[in-house]
Amino acid sequence: SNSETFFFQDFEAWPRNTNYYGAFTNNQWEVSGGMIRGTGTLFGIAHKVRSVTNMCSLNDTNFVTTPTNYWIRTPLLTNGLGTISFWLSRAATATNIQYFVLQTSTNGGLNWQNRANGVASSTNYIQISYTINDYNSLFARIGKTNATGGTAGSRYVNVDDISVTNPPARVLFSNTG
Repeated sequence: SNSETFFFQDFEAWPRNTNYYGAFTNNQWEVSGGMIRGTGTLFGIAHKVRSVTNMCSLNDTNFVTTPTNYWIRTPLLTNGLGTISFWLSRAATATNIQYFVLQTSTNGGLNWQNRANGVASSTNYIQISYTINDYNSLFARIGKTNATGGTAGSRYVNVDDISVTNPPARVLFSNTG
């Protein structure tokens, strides 16, 4: 079917980088301002994966108004974007709230359009899903925008198991007589 999963990312094939956040690529997926991590602690704050061993933690800054440097980007979605689903949490022992945005770009990342905003307010992973149904060739990215309070190590947005589908088939009707 045209709406089957087109891309899936669980970060299991990525090498871990637990001492710094930076820019990384794997199979045309790109992470900027993130760490590929497993369950453990960072600055004494517990983090956990949703499944298996790896997840991506997006930056540790207290306030960022746009996700210019802190995001996960899909490969080019040449058939467009149907639905994007992902699992999100904040640090396992944090008491603060994290914010994120879903954006798309049809011009190679020069300009980004906000498609949805949300909150990662739970220490347990919650599945987030947005149906976009855009038929343009585009990139999609999940970005961290800001946080309220917290200490070093507690302000990460943890993302795991991203699933992207194509938009549904377009059906055109015409009256030919």
